[in-house]
Parts: sequence; C-alpha cells; structure tokens
Amino acid sequence: MEPTNPPADIKVQQPPISQTQSEDQPPIKPPEIIKPKKPFRTTLFVILFVVTLAAVLGYFVYQNYLLKKEATNITPTQQSPIPSQSPDPTSNWVVFNSKTLGIEFKIPPQFEKYGVLGETINSAEKGTYLCITFPAKKSSVVKNVIAGGTGCNIGNFGLESNSVGFEAGQMGSFLSIQGFEYKNDIPYVYWGAGTQYEKQFEIPSTIVTKISENIIKIKGGTYSDLQIWPMESQIGAIIKTKNTTYPGLVLEATLNKDLSEKEFDQILSTFKFLEQNQKSEKEVVLSAAESYLDAIISQNKQGLMSYLTIEAAERYKNTLLPTGFKTHEILNEFHSVQEETDFYKQTSIPFAVKLYQDNDPEGTLFTLTFTKENGLWKTNVWPPQP
Repeated sequence: MEPTNPPADIKVQQPPISQTQSEDQPPIKPPEIIKPKKPFRTTLFVILFVVTLAAVLGYFVYQNYLLKKEATNITPTQQSPIPSQSPDPTSNWVVFNSKTLGIEFKIPPQFEKYGVLGETINSAEKGTYLCITFPAKKSSVVKNVIAGGTGCNIGNFGLESNSVGFEAGQMGSFLSIQGFEYKNDIPYVYWGAGTQYEKQFEIPSTIVTKISENIIKIKGGTYSDLQIWPMESQIGAIIKTKNTTYPGLVLEATLNKDLSEKEFDQILSTFKFLEQNQKSEKEVVLSAAESYLDAIISQNKQGLMSYLTIEAAERYKNTLLPTGFKTHEILNEFHSVQEETDFYKQTSIPFAVKLYQDNDPEGTLFTLTFTKENGLWKTNVWPPQP
C-alpha cells in the first residue's frame, strides 16, 4: 500500500520555541565590559607627596607662630660695655737686652739710682761666668764668692750665669746654679754642667713657684737644710736660656723700699727669649778681637780681662792699661775666598793690629793672637804701650 501524503492544506505545526531555556542548560552571560585601571604606584606617590607637603607647611607655620610668640615675650636687655684693658704697669720701665744670652727684660725706673745695668764675661779657674749687674758700690757690695774672689757683685739686684765646664773650687751656691728641670713634677736644680762635679739637688716645694716653662721663682728664708737659697730678705729666680754656653741664669734681689715682691713678679713677666742666629767662627773671633780693642780705647780693664786666658788674667791683674790710644785697625788682608776661609779654620788666629793716638799716622803695630780656651776665644796678649 502506497503511502499517502497529507493533504496539501494541512500544515504541520512546529513546536513553539520557548523564551526560556531549559533548566539543564547553563545560562548565557552577557559580554563583560573591562574598565581600565589606574596605576597603583602613581596613586601612592600622589598621596605621599600631599601628606609630606602638608606636614612641611604645617611645621613652618607652627615655627613661625612660636617665633612670634617668643618675640613678644622677650624684654630687651641693655648690653654692658666691654671693660677696657688695664694699662701695662711696666710700660715706662727700662729694657735690658743681653745679646749673649738672647734674653730681654725690664727693670723699674726706681733702679736708676743704682746706675746703668751692664753685662760682663769673666774668667774662672775653668770656664767663665757672666754677670748682669749695676756698678759696684763699696757700701753695698754683696759678692757671690765661689773661690779666690770669683763671683758677681750682685748688690740689691743682679744676675749671674756660669758657663758649661765652669769650675771655681767650691761650688754649690745659689748663684752658681746652671738650670732646673722637673722630674715627676718635682723640681731639681743642677751645678757643674760639663764637669766631673755635676750634680742635682731637689728644691723644697715650699719655696718654689713655677712662673713658666723657663722660669721658676725662689722664695727667700731661713732654712735648716743646705743653705744655698736666698736669705729671708731676698728673693730669686732661675731662668733657662737658649744659649748652649750659658744654659742657666740666676736672678737674686733684695726686697726693700725699691722693690716689692709684686714688682719682682712683674720683672719676671717681662722676660722674653729672643731667637739667636748661630754665628760663624769668623764672626765670633772677630767680635772678640774688636771687643778687646774697644776695651783698650775706652779704658775698660775689666772688659779686656774677660778676653784674656786664665793664665794671662792672673799675670796682668795688677797691670794698668796703656793710655792715649784713640782708634784701632785690623790689617789682615786676603787674596782669595779660600785663603780667608783657611785663615779662620786655624786653632790659633793671629790678627795684625794697629793702635793709633791723636796725630799718629804710623800707629803702634802688634800681633793679637786668639786661641780657644774652654770653648771661648781668648788671648794671652797684653796691649803694648804707645
């Protein structure tokens, strides 16, 4: 039997499409719109900047507030005038300069009654001693007698320095001290530098005052131990110098109406230590020869004697200086620098010298020979008569 087709007018109905999906199918999601994100670092930076700026501005505003508040509370104070410096009490004092020792100090004007302070170098048994004293007066001579009359005439004020290698029989007096040093804060003085008798002695702490690194003050008194210190009416000081021949200098003075202890302290405060240029042997021996000849012209026997050897000083101590000479001349001539250098390298240096009187064109010729004795240039020549 053949199949029969449905009638043409009969329409086959399709089941309607449901508007809702069945429950077992997953829901269809609409497409998601992705929004752009701002960078996190930029946001953090902006926040930190704003916070920092606010903090800084707040700090300055607060500080300005404090300053204004403080300014209103401050009452103006009147400044005290700066006191003017006290005048120097030694401004009108007399200055003494020792080129030998390289020191300078001042003395008060009331010392003028004692005369002019002067310096001499004198021979001892061995070595020399330097004196800075006023002219001696028979009524007020206080002499530092060491041996055979050796020593400076100190009087009311004076200084003495003994050379390295100095020997004069009995040593150990205050004025023969050649320096001081501190060991474990204890001060010691010493004598006999450069000799077999060199020794040190401790200074009692009750009498010493340290003025500076180079000066100590010694109080006078009556002492039960070794009597080497100034007496009760006296006062002293020990000074270190920069001179290798005279390393120590001792000052001794009498306390009286012309000098109080305060004025003595002021004298010590004026000490200055000058730079010394080392002279060549030529300069030193020429200076000795010139000083010797000047002493003849000025009739300064004591000055001339300081340039004599020990033996010659003893031989001529009672001899009068020749008189009448007015000028002098050293005649040595050299034809080359080497010849002059070799001349001053000798251990014995002979100078050809002429001394002239008034209206005396010829002059008196003699040979003045210098040799070294205890490290110093000395001569045994006594000047000739005109």
